[in-house]
Amino acid sequence: MLSSTPKELSEPLQLDLAEVIAKYHLNNKHSLRKENLESYALVVTSLFKHERKENYNIEKGGDRKNPGREIANKIGNLKQRKRKRDNKENEYQRNIQYYNHEPEKIQKRKVLQNGMLNEDPWAVVLEQWKCSFDVRKTELLSGQKADHFIVHYPSLHC
Repeated sequence: MLSSTPKELSEPLQLDLAEVIAKYHLNNKHSLRKENLESYALVVTSLFKHERKENYNIEKGGDRKNPGREIANKIGNLKQRKRKRDNKENEYQRNIQYYNHEPEKIQKRKVLQNGMLNEDPWAVVLEQWKCSFDVRKTELLSGQKADHFIVHYPSLHC
């Protein structure tokens, strides 16, 4: 028989709630302040009477150098993921700008010779495979031995 007494949210639901709050914060605030974390924890405990503030925010002090728990951790994780995504996108844009300034044949040959066909991000991989298709097709149909082709273009056998 199920208990009719309400209890704390399960850990996965607490994490989901913290993620909603973290996304709200990142979309509406610039920096994370102690007051923000206190306010968010207060809102959660006001809306969910059986939740404890300690599950969502622990202030810095003692051995703790930074505030912690679910909300602060989720904000930090989302910011870190965004930085990584932005760095990959910036790298992709730099690669595209670099390759777009070269004549097409030279560009295709350099992509193959540098073995860059399988590098992240995925958009770069797709672009490089498309741009090098003619050169790869010509060389494969020219009767070159497969081992010679693999030696010169090691990224193709990954």
